[in-house]
Amino acid sequence: MAANDATHVDAEHGLKKRGALGAADRLSAIIESSDDVIIGKTLDGIITDWNAGAERVFGYAPEEIMGASILTLIPQDRRAEEDEIIARLKNGERISDFETLRQRKDGSLIHISLTVSPIRSADGMVINASQTARDITARKQTETLLAQQSERLQTLYRVASEISRDLDLDRIVQSVTDIGTELSGAKFGAFFYNVTNAAGESYQLYTLSGAAREAFNFGMPRNTAVFAPTFAGEGVIRSDDIRTDPRYGHSAPHYGMPPGHLPVVSYLAVPVTSVSGEVLGGLFFAHDEPGKFTADTENLVSAIAAQTAVAMDNARLHKAAQQEIEQRRRAEGQRNFFFTN
Repeated sequence: MAANDATHVDAEHGLKKRGALGAADRLSAIIESSDDVIIGKTLDGIITDWNAGAERVFGYAPEEIMGASILTLIPQDRRAEEDEIIARLKNGERISDFETLRQRKDGSLIHISLTVSPIRSADGMVINASQTARDITARKQTETLLAQQSERLQTLYRVASEISRDLDLDRIVQSVTDIGTELSGAKFGAFFYNVTNAAGESYQLYTLSGAAREAFNFGMPRNTAVFAPTFAGEGVIRSDDIRTDPRYGHSAPHYGMPPGHLPVVSYLAVPVTSVSGEVLGGLFFAHDEPGKFTADTENLVSAIAAQTAVAMDNARLHKAAQQEIEQRRRAEGQRNFFFTN
């Protein structure tokens, strides 16, 4: 037999063999091998079919989930969705690209895009339903990240616009303290900053936000192990519970927070450093509950601190220029006085 004839016979044999599987078997094999979730259910919400994609995404083996309610996969606060889906199916409607949350076997939630189709009997009655789902968690996480980044950029632009227009140091530091307290989610915040008077003497002031001044019940922070890194410009300190920090509670006379101090558990401290490297002060935020400040909070406040340093430098240059103009005016006045007398 010629090679071409043998190939033709083999092809015919393969077609006959595949045909012997039957259309239902082939469809079953396609469904089982699909990466997407494919689930069959009754109109009462009982799961009748469960492919490998469903097992991979949700974590249930077929023998664990077949015969169970579809509500097993639906978070408690979203179960009303199933009533709506069933009602629409009974009317013969197909639901496409319905984005929602579902629950895995381990309790974790995933974002899915859901399509549900009615299955009809020979006489056209809707008797069951098939639903396919695609895990879109990665896409949703990306969308959330992009939204957060956009919101952060808008926030920083607003902060920069608000403080860069002002050349009054007192207003700048109070505005930054208020904004930082609000955006960080802190219960209260403080900004300790250094100023220099006309005589060249340096001293420290502070602004407060989130509570009345008398509620803070503290003076200037001392150079303790907790405060020192901020005032030295060494970096950010963020703690879910500052009371457990190894640097906390070792300094006399209070060995911790003084009596009557507002309760500090979550703690975030960010140095405000000039472009020249000079430490202008420190932003301090606190909450009376643990774990309130995240890495995103730290990044946001650090960016605000950088904007603050620029605004403070500008305010100081403006003040210095004003002082120089005033000194020249006084000197000119004295010279005119001598020449006219």
